[in-house]
Order: sequence, then structure tokens, then C-alpha cells
Amino acid sequence: MRNEIEWIASEQPTNIDQIKEFEIKSGYKFPKSYIDLMIKYNGATILNYITSFKVYYKSGKMYPNTFGIGQFLAFGEESISHITNLIDWCNDNNNRDENYPIPEFILPIIYDGGGNYVCFDYRHDPKTDNPKVVFWFHEEAGCLEEGLEVYFIANSFDEFLDCLFDSRTEKEKVEDEISRKEYLEMFGSK
Repeated sequence: MRNEIEWIASEQPTNIDQIKEFEIKSGYKFPKSYIDLMIKYNGATILNYITSFKVYYKSGKMYPNTFGIGQFLAFGEESISHITNLIDWCNDNNNRDENYPIPEFILPIIYDGGGNYVCFDYRHDPKTDNPKVVFWFHEEAGCLEEGLEVYFIANSFDEFLDCLFDSRTEKEKVEDEISRKEYLEMFGSK
């Protein structure tokens, strides 16, 4: 699916220096494909509905609901939203919120718009540049034993991009295409 995704940047451009500076300060290394995506589409959002993904319990059983991504957390000091800026998120120590604690070595990279995050999981290897991708479900944070609110998505960032899909029904796809054509006729191209 990765090659079918229509990306747009929702934040000011970033550069390799900002990302490397973050890596040095945080101690985490990012996958090359993630870095490349952020340089091209900082604060990326997906334009064409390929945003849904499945998550799995520790046992390997699939969680009954499908989830979706909203916006990638951005790099840079001038961000549209404090919630979607990775630097602000880490500087303000949101991951130590006593009501919704994110386990140590879990780093959010995507905000879903509902308080949950798609994250890189460095718990098993804090020095890796190819962490697993997990989903942190905030409704369960603080209610369960720490770490149980973290669900597996993919073994790598590339695998995560490949597992994204469009969960709309055929009827919804037709309706959305009609709306898109009407929008483009009124306001021009993207």
C-alpha cells in the first residue's frame, strides 16, 4: 500500500539537522524511511484514505477494532499544534502524565486525533534504528499493568506503511469521489 499513499505536509519543512539533533537529545535513532518521509512531508497526513490499520494483543490475537492515523508528529519549533509537535511533546514530558502514562522507551510518532498514538517501540533495544511500531491506547493507560495498553502493529516502519489500508465501503468510496470532484471543480486542484 505504501506506493499508493498520497502524502501532504501539514507543517513547515524540516531538515536532517533538526531530526539528527532530536536523535542526539532523545537517544533514539529513527529508520531511514521515516526520516526521508519527514524531510519530504513534515507533519505528514494522508490525503487518500489509506489510513486504517489493525493492532494485535501480546498473544498475537487481533484486536476487534480497526484504528486510523491522523497526523505525524512534526519536527521544528513552529508547529500548528502543540499536540502534533514531537519536540514539544518530549520537552513538556507528556509521556509522564500521571493520568495517561506512556511506558518508558515508547516514542509517539503519529497522533490519531483521539488521544492515542502510533509509536516506535524501543523497549527491547533502545539503540536500534529499526524499532517495532506499536499503538498506545490512552483509554487503557493507567488502568492496566504498565505496557498492556501498548498493542503491536508492525515489526518495522516500512512494514507499518505496507499494512495501511482504506477501510471505506464501496458506497463511501463512490460518495467521497463525487465530493472530491465537486471540491476540485469549485476550488481547483489539491
